[in-house]
Amino acid sequence: MHGNARFFTRHQDNMQSRLDRFYASKSIDPHSEYTLPGLLSDHDIVILVIRNITTFSRGKGTWKNNTALYNEQAFKNCLQYKWRQWCTLHPVLFKSKATWWTHIKTKLKDLLQRQARRRQYTERRRETNLRRMVETLCREVNNNPTLIPMYHHLKKQWSELQKDQINAKVKKSKTDQFENSDKGTKAFFQQFKEHRRQTTIKRLRNPGGRILVNKEDILQEAHRFFQALYQERATCPTAQSAFLRSIKPTLNPNDDDLTRPITVDEVYSTISQIATGKSPGPDGLTIEFYRQNWEIIAQDLTLLETYPKS
Repeated sequence: MHGNARFFTRHQDNMQSRLDRFYASKSIDPHSEYTLPGLLSDHDIVILVIRNITTFSRGKGTWKNNTALYNEQAFKNCLQYKWRQWCTLHPVLFKSKATWWTHIKTKLKDLLQRQARRRQYTERRRETNLRRMVETLCREVNNNPTLIPMYHHLKKQWSELQKDQINAKVKKSKTDQFENSDKGTKAFFQQFKEHRRQTTIKRLRNPGGRILVNKEDILQEAHRFFQALYQERATCPTAQSAFLRSIKPTLNPNDDDLTRPITVDEVYSTISQIATGKSPGPDGLTIEFYRQNWEIIAQDLTLLETYPKS
């Protein structure tokens, strides 16, 4: 603010200080700054005049996987075409299937983003066309009553499309509110207080039959109980050997079910048991992706090689 000038905004008996700089967001434009004498404090008043920038560049937002794309035939066709190309990269550029799959997940993210933009563009075009057709029929229906059924039909479609958009915005606003708002509210912590109050041990009977109600006595008795419970004790070799001999082995040394390679059917059976909306890893690909496109990726996505080598 002041450069090399000997100018200070706070004056004490043997010390003077000043505010040298402001840190502001890129969305505002600092215009000027000046100081005024402070009458009720040893600080001067520092005034920063800013101008609001109405338009400024927007950075990349957080990517959220739209699972509704998995059900679209256009996405499946595009994935099937791209998957054939991606499979040719494995023996050329990657040493293992694991590194290849890590690279392909970035490709899938780009593909999902392009498909989401395509879907958004298609929906906007559809809404624009419906609106224009409804407006056109609204002007012509007075002169041609036969257009009334078509007018009501298109108007209903336009209304349903607008309702879907409103519901989508409501869901998005609720999600943003949950993610960006302060979750640690008083009501939120009050629930834990009530739960702690209900589960707190207020009375405890010791081995001698005495009822303990003092907090310190209860803690000491609990400490003595678990200390005695988990202390090291000598093991009787005879009893141990007899117990081990009584156990019947359930694994057959000649059975190769646990050592044979994992099959595609076993992987799909495991995937089918995972709840929807869950992601097996931090890549953002939910379980719906594997289920909806299993016929495309099953043979080439050899997860069987990944597990032993990882």
